[in-house]
Amino acid sequence: ECWLDTHFSAEELDVLLQRVWTDYLKEAGTIPKQANLGNTLMMQFAGLTLSAYCILLKEGIPKAKAILMVSQITKHITYTWTKRGKVLLKPFFPNKLNRLHAGAQFIMHTLFSRPGYQFTVERFPDSFRLNVYQCPVAAMMKARGVPELCTHAWCGVDPGVVEILDGKLTRTGTLSMGTERCDFVFCLAEEQD
Repeated sequence: ECWLDTHFSAEELDVLLQRVWTDYLKEAGTIPKQANLGNTLMMQFAGLTLSAYCILLKEGIPKAKAILMVSQITKHITYTWTKRGKVLLKPFFPNKLNRLHAGAQFIMHTLFSRPGYQFTVERFPDSFRLNVYQCPVAAMMKARGVPELCTHAWCGVDPGVVEILDGKLTRTGTLSMGTERCDFVFCLAEEQD
């Protein structure tokens, strides 16, 4: 594993975080404006992700390792909030597939919502499909020349989020990988004995 604290002392991390925030605040005005709060929050978090990546590169961290470090940070943040959300959803959705669907619906109708994100949802008896045709985060990362940062630090969190919600995610591609859509298929994880 490659966590930041294995490469930097506590004092160096404090300085790095200050530099990340300074870079982010300097660049915040260049982040494309969004039509609603959820889309704005996602784009600002993407800007912060990009700033962290750029600062790590300036510190001499190789590109692949910088992507891994930023991915670990985004996973930690996202998984922490997903676990909290699961606790809130469980009493209202005791059925695991319904809970998984409700969790995905909540995320897609608050943070990754229209008009910034364009998607369709299809529900089946034992699964559901989410096709995302437009993602402003993927578009911004591609425009900045780092689609692989989006693929790993953003798209890469999705399987873990679904696993926390007792599901399994299959996907053949993402917009950040250059496919025409992100094709999510959600189903329940196989029960472990």
